Amino acid sequence: MHLQHVAVAMVSLAIAGLAVGAAQQPDPRYTLDLGGELFDPLVEVPDFPESLSRVAGDEADLHLILFAESIRDEHLIALREEGLSLVQYLHPGTYVVWGEQRIVDQVRERVPVRWIGPFAPACRLLPHLRMRSKEPIAIRMLVVRASNVTGVVQRLHDFGISAIERRVVDATFEVFGCTVPGDQLAAIASLPGVYTVQPVPQGGGDRAEMADQVNAGNVDGNSIEPGYYQWLTDIGVTGQGITVAVVDSGIFANNPDLVNRMVDCEGESCSEGLCSTHGTLVAG
Repeated sequence: MHLQHVAVAMVSLAIAGLAVGAAQQPDPRYTLDLGGELFDPLVEVPDFPESLSRVAGDEADLHLILFAESIRDEHLIALREEGLSLVQYLHPGTYVVWGEQRIVDQVRERVPVRWIGPFAPACRLLPHLRMRSKEPIAIRMLVVRASNVTGVVQRLHDFGISAIERRVVDATFEVFGCTVPGDQLAAIASLPGVYTVQPVPQGGGDRAEMADQVNAGNVDGNSIEPGYYQWLTDIGVTGQGITVAVVDSGIFANNPDLVNRMVDCEGESCSEGLCSTHGTLVAG
């Protein structure tokens, strides 16, 4: 390697915060779990596919800021004052932010930063979704509202995706729902402002049961305790004699999970019989 190239490499490592001449080991306090990879970004380079390692172009996009110490309010205030939008906290000690690269680079002077890097498209699309066929798939995608949301919509139209359902989630995110060719998921995840791309679940699954079992410690990392209903019965949790108030809209009384199990609602807060799929789901 030419000596000039060696000097450039050493300077690059120094800028990143990596000690030159010292082989560092991954630090579990700073190990991220993103895109199907566990890595300390100051020590290891994630093995992301080249096409999903960085968003093309120089426009504003999502970035990762891994702090070198506990995050304090003044750190977050400094990021906002620099012109960055806080998107999401990630364990450990990391914020996903929206903004231009030049602004992100400036925050090193104001906050204790261990590492800064791109929130790569690979972080937005899990490995099993990256090599899909052209078969259409229904997806939901979170788009950062601080980004150019209209631009994301236009790019989707450019992909030939015309039917897009949109809903504001909160001050940070808007959710898009659409059906796309499976082989375009990587391109969609690479759009600036897209936070995550996920297929629409096709089944209810055992999400509530699994959460309860995990909370009770009945999980070994590979599976949950079998026999969920019997296990609850054995510890005396049967629901017998328990009445639950469902603070939501009304329910479809003929739903098989709820029929003959509902007590009439009394009071001003009652939904007056207004039926709703959401209220039914919550009550179920």
